[in-house]
Amino acid sequence: MRIRAIRGQSNSKYPNSNDRKNETMTSEELLLYIQPRIESVPGMAHGVVTIPDQIFWNITPEQAEELASAFGTTVFLRLPESEKKFFEWLRSTEPSVWQDLWGMDIPEGESDEPYLVGMGLLPEMVREQRGFPICDLTTEANFFFSIKNFNAEEIKPLIDAILQRMEDKIDVSAKEILLMEIRRAPIDVWRFAYFYRVPVADVKRMVAELVDDGLLRYAASREEMSDFLSWE
Repeated sequence: MRIRAIRGQSNSKYPNSNDRKNETMTSEELLLYIQPRIESVPGMAHGVVTIPDQIFWNITPEQAEELASAFGTTVFLRLPESEKKFFEWLRSTEPSVWQDLWGMDIPEGESDEPYLVGMGLLPEMVREQRGFPICDLTTEANFFFSIKNFNAEEIKPLIDAILQRMEDKIDVSAKEILLMEIRRAPIDVWRFAYFYRVPVADVKRMVAELVDDGLLRYAASREEMSDFLSWE
């Protein structure tokens, strides 16, 4: 399977990211926007806020850090519509993974509304427009990768070759695009499959081949993954 080369991959949007229209705000404007929109939910100690897609996806990492500092311990974020759309796709594609993420028992006193996450996760979500990371599964195997999963010595010549082919506008394989996405920012196989419209089973097979080739290190459990988590 091949995906047409995308020149300047590190700065590109996902192929089907039309939901992510942008509306620029300053940090002060974001604070003034969010504060009066924090909802009180019966039975919950935390407030809840909704940030629409056109604002959410234009929040910079620096602004996200400011918002996390201001609201991270007191406010839950309701995922924007494009993220809900992704997770509804996940629910129909791999329901056991969706169940692991969103269908666990709800602690007493917390809302049973799905798709609420702590505002403290905002910096990870907006970085390179990755969205909510699937990296903490407990009953299902994790398939989340960052550059820390690379075997650096073995992979450098391949990355250099892929970059050159992309610069020359030569088609590259889906497996090579997966490596470039991991290089760009942490990503899970479901996010990659969704945005590039590749079957999840095919992406998992790519991962297995990369592991067998000694290019990628794989950790399935939460405990094993601790050494590989990175958003830097």
